[in-house]
Amino acid sequence: MKKTNRFFPKVLLLAVCGVSLTGPVLPDRLLGADSQHPVDSDPFTPAPLPTPDSALNPVEGEKVLPESGEGADEGNLGGKSWFIRLTAMAQLTSQTGKAGPGEYGYHHEGDDTSGVDSATFRLMGEGGLGHAAWEVHYLNHRIQTTPQAVQIGGVETPTGAEWFRYKPLGEDLEKPSTDPAHPATGQNVVWHHELDRAYLAVWGDGFQLKMGRQVIGWGAGRFWKPTDVFGTFSPTDPDTAYKPGVDSVVADVYPGEFSRITLAVVAHPERFSRMQNHTAMQFQQKMGDESEVSLLLAKVLGRGEVGLSVETAWLGAGWRLEHLTFENKPVEEAQVPLSPFLPLPPPPPGGEHGSQTVVGGDYRFSDGTLLLVEYSSHSLGADTEEELGGVAASADIRMGLQRQLSKRVLGVLLSRELTPLLQGSYAVFTSSLQDRQNQRWESFLHQISLTYSISDEAEAAAALYTANGRGLGPLGELRSEYGHLPNTFYARLRVYF
Repeated sequence: MKKTNRFFPKVLLLAVCGVSLTGPVLPDRLLGADSQHPVDSDPFTPAPLPTPDSALNPVEGEKVLPESGEGADEGNLGGKSWFIRLTAMAQLTSQTGKAGPGEYGYHHEGDDTSGVDSATFRLMGEGGLGHAAWEVHYLNHRIQTTPQAVQIGGVETPTGAEWFRYKPLGEDLEKPSTDPAHPATGQNVVWHHELDRAYLAVWGDGFQLKMGRQVIGWGAGRFWKPTDVFGTFSPTDPDTAYKPGVDSVVADVYPGEFSRITLAVVAHPERFSRMQNHTAMQFQQKMGDESEVSLLLAKVLGRGEVGLSVETAWLGAGWRLEHLTFENKPVEEAQVPLSPFLPLPPPPPGGEHGSQTVVGGDYRFSDGTLLLVEYSSHSLGADTEEELGGVAASADIRMGLQRQLSKRVLGVLLSRELTPLLQGSYAVFTSSLQDRQNQRWESFLHQISLTYSISDEAEAAAALYTANGRGLGPLGELRSEYGHLPNTFYARLRVYF
């Protein structure tokens, strides 16, 4: 969606900051909002890698900046061009879930509904002078949930980005169960504001340097991105339009016209004083007209990681392969014993190394219908129902480092433009697990969604999703990847001004 600075009524802004509506919430990419995942066109990059349309990797969490002069003040100062641009985004979401027996949120007949409402305001400023530029995002987010509501994704940093921020740079304006205005409903309210991005960029002949809170988005996958090691979205995250920034210094060097070397040093949380900063080096090489290869070496949360990503086009379709191998040991802070006389905790099950491999492809038919298929295999995922509980309680899941419970998950998306203003899509995710009788059971998550472009600056989206498979066991234990999720309706209104 194009984002310009046209004026919208300020009543909407007041509503977003002070009124809570009701959202498992579903990702923009499943809502048919392809325009929300544009290819990064960062104007500060001196020599971006040219990538073919058939093998493009949308950079989730990044918006395309308008062309020069579109919604910006600009001019010339001392022979150097400058620009300043200020935009804002207001968003309301509402989610209502109705659970059945064996699903989260079900207690008994009549006590089986839940809701999550949120209101978000994001103020975005950016500017530049000569070979330097800056960007700042202020985020104000208020969310209200009913008891035991099923909410997919986090409130503040849904990608796990809090592990890559030195300080929060924000505070809670209202915390759960502390506001006397909501005692009758029993609803929890979290109202939070923060500085989500703030960085300075400088560049010269063949290099670029960014310093501050910024987005680092790597990986070739669409649903899963194993090599996006500094926080990545889950296929079921509610909102992938803006990826949270991480505190880092990132240097890009361009040794050739079609290659790039990226070095990143990312801060650890201040409260974990014994944790070391995270580091990564990525090499990207364009090969031919329709292929690109990326190699990754990293040390994240004290674990060594090696990754590979390949994108290409063949037979009119785009193809992707992405793989990450990592040391299978507790994260760095967990390795520090409480006493020098105590042994280190044992490594997680699964061997000395863990890995995730993603294979996928997409094809656009002559009528404009897009078919996307992607398969993810994670060595630390569960293969039996008995293993699910341990995987769900693991640090990798809780910290957002692992984005699936099962060992193998398949995702399929069909998307089509129904009218010039209306986009429709259907998505399904599925996995299978083995029970104690060695019988395999499948679970599915289905979603039908519509996205309507109200104007260049506003869109409305609605989605209905349902899951089937083995629900919760007699003791509330998980027995499938998706069978415990309730039927849910989700609606969203997003406005730029």
